[in-house]
Amino acid sequence: MKHSRAMMAGLIAVLSLVVPGAALAAMPGEDLAPVLASKMEAAEWYTPDEAIAVRFSLENRGDRSVWVLRYQVPSDEIDANLFEITRNGQPVEYVGPVVKRAEPISEDYFEIRAGARFSIVFDPSAVYDMTEQGDYSVSYRPTFLNVRTQAPADGVTAVPTTRAKVAGSETIRLWFEGLDQHPIVEAPEVIGGYTKCTTSQQSSMQTAHNNAISISNKSKQHLAANPNGSSLYTYWFGTYTSSRFSTVVSHFNSINDAFVNKSVVYNCGCKKNYYAYVYPSQPYKIYVCRAFWSAPNLGRDSRAGTLVHEMSHFYVTASTDDWVYGATGAHNLAVSNPTNAVDNADNHEYFSEDQP
Repeated sequence: MKHSRAMMAGLIAVLSLVVPGAALAAMPGEDLAPVLASKMEAAEWYTPDEAIAVRFSLENRGDRSVWVLRYQVPSDEIDANLFEITRNGQPVEYVGPVVKRAEPISEDYFEIRAGARFSIVFDPSAVYDMTEQGDYSVSYRPTFLNVRTQAPADGVTAVPTTRAKVAGSETIRLWFEGLDQHPIVEAPEVIGGYTKCTTSQQSSMQTAHNNAISISNKSKQHLAANPNGSSLYTYWFGTYTSSRFSTVVSHFNSINDAFVNKSVVYNCGCKKNYYAYVYPSQPYKIYVCRAFWSAPNLGRDSRAGTLVHEMSHFYVTASTDDWVYGATGAHNLAVSNPTNAVDNADNHEYFSEDQP
């Protein structure tokens, strides 16, 4: 998904990620890959009455502007799993939303001029389960950033032209005394059905649900009939290995089972320009948004495929991430990083949508 307050005294500047230009492969038309460095700062100690204030910055150390996707960095309203957080060495769960987005357009980017720095203060406890007292470690997750080195044309699809790798990150540590309860309010329990959907929308959702059953089942059948992979598998998930293939099989078994046997709740109240989003820790509630209603029933970026995408995000199904968005990015990911492709929601969506 597919968006400050003053810093505490005694900040510790500890995280510095430098992306050397020599480590980046330039795409056609790119004569020099950008040089980026990120940094995080935080106080050492926070009480339950204090907001956890972490300052994140991203510096352009190159000699020209770069354009970075807004959802690759934290914001006042985080809607992507951007950080690895542990408490006393144990992973902390991301409880925020994950979104299906369209391929990026110009408005999805912001410019960082040569020598300039983007900076923002955010509270990780808003979207990570930091309710318990403990010693927390926070690191920035992305292994690369999708950037442009030329200004995107207004209002048109602007697929990133350079994949800027992020070198191994260090980690900030902070002590938090914990909360009595998590600030995110759980949605009321509903056993199947619809929330905030008109009669017409309910009918459309039933069609989309049935189509999602069909294409996820066809995906299962395709994998069963091609145990050593296929051209379609390779196109969306990369070079065949038995381990990755088994993971994809497990994912589609779980996705299809959820549509067929679980109590799925569709919420039609979202007014944002996304396709849809879910909270991975809250199965099986799917929130559909504006772009969903203009999508076709079947085919690329369809309503059925969107539901497969979102169902794959739940921790109890496939626990996929959003490493990239769009068919071009998903295929390129399969070529360059099959491990991430097997973990990317859009790759599952397009594989299922391309079933005959």
